[in-house]
Amino acid sequence: MLNSHIYRLHLLSQSFIHFSSSAFPFACFTSTKQKKRETRTAEMSLPRLVLICLSVVQLCVGDQPVEEVIQARRFPMLGGWHERNPESAEVQEAAQHAVQLINTSPKYKKLFKLISVSSAESQVTNVIHFKINMILGRTKCLKSENQDLNNCSLSKKKLQCKVEVTFDPRNSRHNLLDDECIKLMTKV
Repeated sequence: MLNSHIYRLHLLSQSFIHFSSSAFPFACFTSTKQKKRETRTAEMSLPRLVLICLSVVQLCVGDQPVEEVIQARRFPMLGGWHERNPESAEVQEAAQHAVQLINTSPKYKKLFKLISVSSAESQVTNVIHFKINMILGRTKCLKSENQDLNNCSLSKKKLQCKVEVTFDPRNSRHNLLDDECIKLMTKV
């Protein structure tokens, strides 16, 4: 960058020398008429010379184009699935609603408690979709006894479940769309 400025100044000085030698001839003046003509040419050339010099200086030292570095940012795609923190309040609330809805299902005779949420994703459309991977513990309480889930003790059996839950913010309702649960084998 600096070398290009030096080169431009060198060209400027060379053009100045060439211009001044043609504008101010050093030949002997033979007549007063010729002397007046050359003086008038020199007077007209001085404003041009100043204008040219200022233009070249402006080009050399003026505002240089700024090289802007453009960095790509990762923004979530609208309507796409996004990773969520499994410990976030929204994910935990959706997981608890999924457990309540699984406990009303006729598939199982015993009630289940949420042990942990391992991963979660969400998608925002007209409702919020959650895909949640979670571990459920089977309790010793039967569904037919209608006991409080908090008072039920856990047995050793666990389920690993993948559920899809929707939340409609307009009416604050959760809905279980799909659940796939498999038994986890306990290590002996």
